[in-house]
Amino acid sequence: MFRQLFFIFLLIIPFNTGFTQQNSEELPKTNYNAFSDVLNKGMTMIEDDVTILGKEKIFKMDAGPESETGNFFLNVCKQRFSAYRFVYDKSTDSIDYGLFVRNLRLGVEYSVPEGKSLLGDDYTVRKISVSFSYSSGKPGSESNSRNFSGSFKDTVNVKYLDYIQNSGFAFMNSELPEKSFFRKAFVPAVVVLVSAATVILFFTIRSK
Repeated sequence: MFRQLFFIFLLIIPFNTGFTQQNSEELPKTNYNAFSDVLNKGMTMIEDDVTILGKEKIFKMDAGPESETGNFFLNVCKQRFSAYRFVYDKSTDSIDYGLFVRNLRLGVEYSVPEGKSLLGDDYTVRKISVSFSYSSGKPGSESNSRNFSGSFKDTVNVKYLDYIQNSGFAFMNSELPEKSFFRKAFVPAVVVLVSAATVILFFTIRSK
């Protein structure tokens, strides 16, 4: 009996070690910052275009119909091009060139949570996706149409889900898929079994 309990105790050690190592991880990037980073990559072609057309010119940025994703795009744009002569009022006609962004799509999705160790935390693969089409030209004559598609992917501890999604933008939130049956049912049962074995082992050793 003592040998069997001692064997169970040896199995507990690697589980606890894996759990302890997870406590030292850093906070993940928020969805807001991840979307901003990917959008800024896409805005590089807009900046190149503006430089060629002339930074001293007046540009009107048009991100299409009013939407949450469009408003976020314009917020990032205002930060990126704060030193340029950009206007964002669609009714403004006194401009040199129009910059037109269409088919703007921003989304996030998560994989089914899985553990890195049997008794450790659950992790999910996060994927941020951004795509849009862009064109520029004199008022009434759009030209030079191009497309951008970019993404950001990493692995995130599920316990940080509320933290990374706390942005105020609905499109930055997404439902986490359900855990596998193994993680939902079998692992908790193992935790209970191991805990019980630990208690029994403790009192067995003390009684000898």
